[in-house]
Amino acid sequence: MWQFDDYFQEAIWTCPERTALVDSRKRINYREYAESIDQVAKGLIALGIKSGDRVAILLPNIIEYPVLFFAASKIGAISVHYNTRWRAPEIEYALNDTTPKILFMASKILTNDYQEMLGPVISKCSWLENVILIDGKPEISAITYEDFLEKGNEVDSSAFDISKAEKNQDVATILFSSGTTGRPKGVMLTEENLILNAGAWSRRIGIQKGYIQGFFLPLFHAGAWSGNVFMAIYNLGTLVLDVFEPERTLEIIEKEKISMMGCVATMISMMLNVPDLDKYDCSSLKLGLIGGAPVPVEVVRQAKEKLDMDFMIIYGLTESTNGNILTTLIGDTEVHKTETIGLPIEGYHVKIVDKERNESPRGEVGEIAIKGPIFKGYWNNPEETGKKKDKDGWLYSGDLGMIDQDGYFRISGRRDEMYIRGGENVYPVEVEDVIQKHPKVLYCAVLAIPDPVFNRVGRAYIVIKQGVTCTEEEIITHCRERLAVFKTPKEVIIRDELPLTGVRKVMKKVLKAEIEKEF
Repeated sequence: MWQFDDYFQEAIWTCPERTALVDSRKRINYREYAESIDQVAKGLIALGIKSGDRVAILLPNIIEYPVLFFAASKIGAISVHYNTRWRAPEIEYALNDTTPKILFMASKILTNDYQEMLGPVISKCSWLENVILIDGKPEISAITYEDFLEKGNEVDSSAFDISKAEKNQDVATILFSSGTTGRPKGVMLTEENLILNAGAWSRRIGIQKGYIQGFFLPLFHAGAWSGNVFMAIYNLGTLVLDVFEPERTLEIIEKEKISMMGCVATMISMMLNVPDLDKYDCSSLKLGLIGGAPVPVEVVRQAKEKLDMDFMIIYGLTESTNGNILTTLIGDTEVHKTETIGLPIEGYHVKIVDKERNESPRGEVGEIAIKGPIFKGYWNNPEETGKKKDKDGWLYSGDLGMIDQDGYFRISGRRDEMYIRGGENVYPVEVEDVIQKHPKVLYCAVLAIPDPVFNRVGRAYIVIKQGVTCTEEEIITHCRERLAVFKTPKEVIIRDELPLTGVRKVMKKVLKAEIEKEF
């Protein structure tokens, strides 16, 4: 079976001058893409990175990110993706869990000053031999990206032959998926996972060679790789990377003549609400690949009317390599496209099971289970792997769904309390753990409430200890300092008491009933 490197060789042979990657600063063609990967791979070898070593990445959507990903894979190292919205405690946990030998990081991303934030954390990581700063002047123990590339000049290309012979075939990359315990889990994926998934996506979508795709979601998401970064290479296309800002994204679509984009429903809603939407020429945009959260029918209708674009709805998990159930452009009715998540793509089997994991009949709600090119397991966590994946290779999603009378899959809800805020999974128990550490908090509960922009947001119910006073803003500030922005509750309600069970647990079903009446 072909590896990533083989697809780059095909691109160099057939279209070396075709634009491969574009970001806000520059663009490179396929020849330059492959040369950059080789130079970074040499730099990794020069710093002693070997097959199986972890290469951590904490970067925004810039060209260097996919270059690092493929360079690590070229020598058998394992790329590890850190969420750029994490705060210091979350990154420290991930560093301790994956023990990378090298970390590539940006000085600042959005409001996060990573040199200031991670300086004390990095000093405690004895296994972290090198920190490479992509931009800015090092204020911590790090070297610049330019100096790192210079080190690669010391390595001969013959070193690739040795690396290829020793290449780790088991794991190509680790992407983090939060669990109901509140701790993120490292999901191990292989090159085969990503290649097979990208091929199946391409055939379902019917992609034309040389298309132009935009990706404005963070690259640390699973959806970035097989469905965007690698799918562009698989189809000899152009990938445009940037951060999502409604007006800016519309300008980029017009400038780059983007024909397809990966997105979540929240992004489309925000684009539709841009004043003077008509002034942007988005006639090139024909298809949106929407995942991450249920898609409101009205959003699809308005997007078709105002942007003249079609959609494919995607369902999948980080553990399943990305989307495994997609709607189609040809043959699906409007009901299928807007009210279902479609049919399994090539190479994947999907079923609905009951609580005992026995297959459920059509029309009955149960848990969605997936089999095919799925994750190898959780990094350093065989116990959780065993809960999620059985000996026969079935992955149990934790999501509830059903198969309708036409054989299409429909989402019915969540087995646990997880909610999706603007495409990001949020687990209330993690937020509750942080709030509970506030010195004034007696106990708390976090639930999801509807939101017109982000679909679902968090609301925290708080009971304060006797004899103290506390404001809603104090709780929100406490969360912002310890959690990613998307995990921080939008609302805080302070009460004298909350309904409790006999064993002193908050009766969330009572609070849920209140929310249902309110909305």
